[in-house]
Amino acid sequence: TLDNLHKAIQAPLEKHGIYYTFKMCSMSESGRNILKLQVWDMLGKDNDSQEFEESCFALPDESDMQKLGSCMTFASRYLFNCPIFVDRCVLLKTGF
Repeated sequence: TLDNLHKAIQAPLEKHGIYYTFKMCSMSESGRNILKLQVWDMLGKDNDSQEFEESCFALPDESDMQKLGSCMTFASRYLFNCPIFVDRCVLLKTGF
């Protein structure tokens, strides 16, 4: 499950100073909801700076909360496994 994936990589990422969060916000132009994955590398390239990256996924306009929840779960999985996150955080830092 997505929760199992979060739990499995939490400690290795934190060991290397990498933290992430999901944030829901809206696009200013359209007001459409988006889900953002925000990733911080607290150690930076030379262990003295903080780096930040984010990826976004536009959510459908959905009034049914169950359907919206399903869309958010799909978006979380997609963002969490996106190449930027995998390359930057997992492969380079933890050796997975």
